[in-house]
Amino acid sequence: MPFPNLSKIFSTSKPAVPSAVEPPQSTDGRNKGESYLAYGKRACQFTNGNPLSLRTTLQRIFNAERSRQIADQQIQQQFKQDIINKIGDIDVEVSLLEGDKISLEEKITDAENNVNDLKAQKIEAINKNGELNKMAQLKMWIGVVILAILTLYLFIFYSSTFYSAFFKDFNAEIKVGEAMFDPDALSHAWGASFTQFLFVVCAPIIFMGLGFALHFFSIQKDNFKYVKMGAILAVTFAFDCILAYTIAENIYNIEILTRLGEFPPYDLQMAVGDGKVWTVIFCGFIVYVIWGIVFDMTLTAYEDMKSNRKEIEKIQVVIDGLKEKIAILKDKINEISKAINIRKIERSNLEAKLNQSTIFNPTLIDQAFSDFFTGWTAILGALQLPGDECAEVYNQEKTTLLTSTQTVIPQSNN
Repeated sequence: MPFPNLSKIFSTSKPAVPSAVEPPQSTDGRNKGESYLAYGKRACQFTNGNPLSLRTTLQRIFNAERSRQIADQQIQQQFKQDIINKIGDIDVEVSLLEGDKISLEEKITDAENNVNDLKAQKIEAINKNGELNKMAQLKMWIGVVILAILTLYLFIFYSSTFYSAFFKDFNAEIKVGEAMFDPDALSHAWGASFTQFLFVVCAPIIFMGLGFALHFFSIQKDNFKYVKMGAILAVTFAFDCILAYTIAENIYNIEILTRLGEFPPYDLQMAVGDGKVWTVIFCGFIVYVIWGIVFDMTLTAYEDMKSNRKEIEKIQVVIDGLKEKIAILKDKINEISKAINIRKIERSNLEAKLNQSTIFNPTLIDQAFSDFFTGWTAILGALQLPGDECAEVYNQEKTTLLTSTQTVIPQSNN
């Protein structure tokens, strides 16, 4: 019988002990120190991406995170401090809004007082309607004097220019001033024929009629009155240009007869640079415009002598403007009142949360959900599993859990 190996029997070394087997990691909860990202990967791998397991795990995370926050006094104190700070911000905002509201109410009061004063002025103006307005009477007589002088000027100017443009025999010594103001224009026209005399006399009346039309259009209230007034001025200016061009052309044709050489015929380009043309235009057109303005002022003053219609209309325009302003201010006050009510409701909700014994922040739980599902989807991709059903379960469960509580507090970084 062989002897046993004595070296093994008398060996002093300790027998080998099998290494301890590590316990399997829990799949029912997050291990200590494990991130939610890693937890999501492990849970997805263990359940092979089962959507039902995802729903259960999300509920477990929700309960665990809520319990952790409730048990942490430091977090609870920070949550409550956040609510207190938010209430303070709302109080400041409400105070500013109420200050704006008071300011707008004061503006409304001032505007309403102005409206009442203007209404009293309007009643007074209506009661005085028909009484002689001495200031308007003075304006009218001053306008009549100026209008008479301007009318005499325009009569002489247009009768002379019409006669010079259509009937006058020019000579080499005639000047543009003699063409515009010919003292013998009427007598020469009368000596020529009654028709010629009538034409020369009626010429100034044409321009004065245009001036009256200008006044008539100016008192209209339609939107096209300025277009009509512009058309009247354009027609008058064009008429003056034709007269000026004709007179300047006649003078030019006489002048070139006394000179040697060939000269080009008088044309529009020459007329634009001819001072005689612009002299005739401005001596007629500018005075005509002034005549129209004075005519309008004179008629207006005549209407105001025994009528306060314009004054009443002006007062009513101001009243309407103030009423529109009051309506706008009231709309702004309504908007501010709604904002104040909304902020006060928010404050009441925050006070109710502050009075609760425990508070938790769903925002922090939402972040845990997001990290967990990121890890879950990473493993789904690695396992080449579809993720649509898991995504639907995730969104539904997250919405249900985070909106099922009334303990939502202001955003916090904790």
